[in-house]
Amino acid sequence: MGSNPTLSANSKRPDPSEFMKAELSKETKVLIGFVLLVAAVVSFLFFHLYHRDVKTLRGLLESYKKFDNAISDFSISVFASIDGGASASGDSERRAAEALADFDKKASVRISSLIRNDAELMSLSRQIAMLSRKEWDNLRKSKTAAAGNGGDWDGWARELSALRDKRQAAYSRFQELLGLKEGS
Repeated sequence: MGSNPTLSANSKRPDPSEFMKAELSKETKVLIGFVLLVAAVVSFLFFHLYHRDVKTLRGLLESYKKFDNAISDFSISVFASIDGGASASGDSERRAAEALADFDKKASVRISSLIRNDAELMSLSRQIAMLSRKEWDNLRKSKTAAAGNGGDWDGWARELSALRDKRQAAYSRFQELLGLKEGS
């Protein structure tokens, strides 16, 4: 009985080392190359979309913080003028208006489904922008009424406080969904 190095005595299976030495046809090599190219392009696309979403969300968070600081400054100047202090600063009003416009624009962007809770995040960002706009409008009415020395200051203060609390609660939920704040 002759000895065949590629077959074992009791089996008709080829030796695995011989399989590794097999030549691939040109068509198979082209197919493998094409599959690898498509995989690389798809991976790059997902990577790009994900990082664009992260950048968008970072910009939204920064814009919100800028608005929150600006609206607080404007609120302080409005209520200082109501209490008999100097009139509300046009500079704080302008900064708040600019911050609101920037936040409003960033809150209306779309993010891809590569981000967890994408639909709820987009909905919350629009809700926060709407509440911010209402808070801004309320402060403007308060400023106008303060200039004319008339109006229901306590009612405006309660409404403003309620709007601010709703906006901050929505922002807190937004942070929870992003994983920046521990959930309750």
